[in-house]
Amino acid sequence: MSRAANEGPWWLAPGPERCPACGRPYHEEAGYWCCICDRPVCPLCVILVLEPAAAYCPECHERESD
Repeated sequence: MSRAANEGPWWLAPGPERCPACGRPYHEEAGYWCCICDRPVCPLCVILVLEPAAAYCPECHERESD
């Protein structure tokens, strides 16, 4: 088995960007932007709302839920 097959998908590997919500490294191409504050959010922190479709950072989602 090749080394690349063992490493997994590129978007799961640490990237050059840091999530402002949690500090984890991630790839910008795999991230999101909050629809309220326009901050970048990693795929692990993003809160996706389906009705209406939106992507929130954890802080804005908490404020919108109140």
